Amino acid sequence: MNNPSGDSFVIKYDRNDAKITQGYKFPGPIWYSTSNHDFFFLSTASEENTSDKVHVLVSNNCEDWQIIKVYEKDRFNKKYFLYGMISFPIQDYFGNNLLVYCEALKNNDNKMNFINF
Repeated sequence: MNNPSGDSFVIKYDRNDAKITQGYKFPGPIWYSTSNHDFFFLSTASEENTSDKVHVLVSNNCEDWQIIKVYEKDRFNKKYFLYGMISFPIQDYFGNNLLVYCEALKNNDNKMNFINF
């Protein structure tokens, strides 16, 4: 769920009883995702009306999430410049290392980094 004007959550729908439940609350709006054989990864964005933090999260079941890295948005105004965000380039996975591409993040703009998870 990406909700720049409010909180973002995992939303679950039970098809057997048509019940909707709210799950994990994310620390910001979700922009990008990727997965390997064992894990799922999400990144939040630092949008105009959100915090100046960008988070990378990991899960093995898409319900319970753990923050594995936090970056800060660079000093440029989000109204006129790029939002802070992290994307996941196509990659081979190297053990417990995830390759990420950073945009508009303090000391990491247009850089690729490995994150250990």
